[in-house]
Amino acid sequence: MSEATVTQMLTLTIDGETVEVPAGTTLYDAAVRAGTELPVLCHDPKLDPVAVCRMCVVEVEGARVLQAACIRQAEEGMVVHTQSDKVKRSRRTLVELLMSDYPKPAEPAGNGHGYTGKPDLLLELAQQEGITAPRFPARPFDNGHDVSSQVIEVNHNACILCDRCIRACDDVQNNEVIGHGGKGYLSRIVFDHDQPMGESTCVSCGECMAACPTGALTDKPLTLTVLKETPLKKVDSLCPYCGVGCSITYTVDTEKNTIVRVAGRESPVNHGRLCVKGRYGFDYTHHQERITVPLIRKPAYYPKSVEGLSGLADPREAFREATWDEALDMAAQRFMAIKQQFGGSALAGFGSAKCSNEDNYLFQKLIRAVFGTNNVDHCTRLCHASSVAALMEQIGGGSVSNPFSDCLETGAILIIGSNTTHNHPVAATFMKQAAKNGVKLIVADPRRPEMADHADYYIRFNPGTDVAFLSGLMHVIIRDELYDAAFIEERTEDFDRLRETVQAYTPQVASRLTGVPEHLIVDVAHAYGEADGAMIFWGMGISQHTTGTDNARCLINLALLTGNIGRPGTGLHPLRGQNNVQGASDVGLIPMVYTG
Repeated sequence: MSEATVTQMLTLTIDGETVEVPAGTTLYDAAVRAGTELPVLCHDPKLDPVAVCRMCVVEVEGARVLQAACIRQAEEGMVVHTQSDKVKRSRRTLVELLMSDYPKPAEPAGNGHGYTGKPDLLLELAQQEGITAPRFPARPFDNGHDVSSQVIEVNHNACILCDRCIRACDDVQNNEVIGHGGKGYLSRIVFDHDQPMGESTCVSCGECMAACPTGALTDKPLTLTVLKETPLKKVDSLCPYCGVGCSITYTVDTEKNTIVRVAGRESPVNHGRLCVKGRYGFDYTHHQERITVPLIRKPAYYPKSVEGLSGLADPREAFREATWDEALDMAAQRFMAIKQQFGGSALAGFGSAKCSNEDNYLFQKLIRAVFGTNNVDHCTRLCHASSVAALMEQIGGGSVSNPFSDCLETGAILIIGSNTTHNHPVAATFMKQAAKNGVKLIVADPRRPEMADHADYYIRFNPGTDVAFLSGLMHVIIRDELYDAAFIEERTEDFDRLRETVQAYTPQVASRLTGVPEHLIVDVAHAYGEADGAMIFWGMGISQHTTGTDNARCLINLALLTGNIGRPGTGLHPLRGQNNVQGASDVGLIPMVYTG
């Protein structure tokens, strides 16, 4: 093992226990490793430490003052006390000072409409310290409430200015909406230029609310009002919306069987992040218009007429409620009657990429084994069938090759045909974070998506000229010898045919066809080709296209040409529209592919 890869280890003592940690470890992390829990308000493992609250202070022998454990790094031989009298006095005084201005229990700290299960860390610390009535008088100020947002309530009086919301907005979601305003005891968080939250550029992702340790930022209940004594349970699940597949945890009122809150769950996919849809788009589950029992069409409205049900004030008048057994028996009889009269090919099944693998497997088995036909499909036919065809043809698999978080380990990112911030918002947070960290971001699209605001290069090519643009990039990469010759020799075929094909797409020709300036084609080719690792993301802007398969082939060739696949920080990633397109395809919910 080389010296560059050797991790220096340090030994220190925490509360009498010897702890060994890598160099660069903070005292807070060292304490966690030793099994000691330090109280924190401003600290969040997902955010860079700032030592604002001073709640995590510890006593270090030989140090003049108490040290903030979240930023003080461990040193060899250091002796640390986390529960000394000096530490306890400081901790209690800080809690008393913060509680002196905190809304009283009779005045809900944040959510005046009810309780949603979000913890209040300051109140928990006060309870641990046995503080019921602070000994310091409250300051005479009222920074007020902001209820302008549809999903988040702001109580400035409960804000302790820990900056967690600001750092979450800036560094996790990368939206940069929240800042500081006012002076002295009138200091408070502000949105944009001190606008109400609901009128600002806030996208309501709720990351600030999730990071807030107090009642300053809280959810507004979207389904029902519950009390703190209401029995609640946690249920882990996956977000039912886009193809990112974020891990979530539902908080459920067990008495009413109602979702009252959604929180992001730590996973390799989303790292606990959510967007407005995943965090707040759950009230549809209890919508009054949802069908909750099987319905059977009344005899007067069967068979169906060409006029449909247009003459009825309410289409539901044409149906009556039924039991599950009755409805399933009728459906089975009607399906089998059609099969017997016309054959299995007269039947078809259209599944859903929002269903689980198990449900979709059983559905395709019903169509194939019972109906006797391969007429089974789902939405991938309309979205990424062209991408899957190209991926299967060229690399042998139709799935994505790398997680979104690999954006933070790459050197360049190419996004093409995707309005990522709108369609895959959590994925966009990793891309924006990478761009902020210095990763070259290339956005190519005939229309200007929001991601272009964060890009090093934005390419607006003429609609329908994707192949010409990508071929122009490959021409420059080959011409200027930016390709990975060793990777091509060992892992690819027909490089000479590719070189011959793109030979005609000089920067001049590609520019004439695409409308992109020659120098920009060359600059982008060098940015991608010279990067230490590169990733490609594409959406349905290139796959739902008359040349969709060729578009995807060009992207795959671009990755293979530069060796950017098969290792962290590289790869090909078609951005799926629904949350289980890949799984539905894998279990055979398409006509030309069987299970597996």
